[in-house]
Amino acid sequence: MTCVLVDVDGTLLAGPSSEALFAAYLIRHQRIGPRQFVEAAVFLARWASCFGRHVFKKNKAYLAGLAVDDVAALAEDFVRDELKPRLRPALLERIEAHRAAGHRIALLTGAPEFIARPLARHVGAELWSATRCVRYNGAFTADPPEAHPFFREKVARSLELCAAIGCELDDCVAYGNSVYDLPLLESVGRPIAVSPDRGLKRAARNGGWEILDA
Repeated sequence: MTCVLVDVDGTLLAGPSSEALFAAYLIRHQRIGPRQFVEAAVFLARWASCFGRHVFKKNKAYLAGLAVDDVAALAEDFVRDELKPRLRPALLERIEAHRAAGHRIALLTGAPEFIARPLARHVGAELWSATRCVRYNGAFTADPPEAHPFFREKVARSLELCAAIGCELDDCVAYGNSVYDLPLLESVGRPIAVSPDRGLKRAARNGGWEILDA
């Protein structure tokens, strides 16, 4: 059994990160207000020493107090209207070819679950692993995420996906675009660099990996 692990931001999607676009979408729909801005600023001050330069990626406090169901409903519309046009045709073709070959498709992303879930459905990925934000009494909190598939944590999440379908990392194909995808790409049987940044391009050339300019 082959599992195909597909990164989202910069790989499956072109342009700015899906989460940044969704935050802007929430502002336009007047869901983010003074409380969320304050919570996000407090998060940066509180957690900067812990997370260092990655503190902005860990900061989900812009969701604080927002109803989980409301955010999920908005994310459905957001993915349909704003993310689908940003999908890379070359990656969609690859996904379709993998599916035709009987491979299992999984999105593996640092984007929140409420974005990954509808996006997986739109591209035909039956599995996904994404950032799980903390919630309490039906609303999001300002806490760091419970799970955040980013950098080395992607390897742990990929092992969970493999266990779910009964395969090994050596049986996996992985698509990524960033040097932060290196731990994952170095762990799988077939790594593919998609429009890679400088660090990943260098590693891909040194490793003889396929480079896909999408």
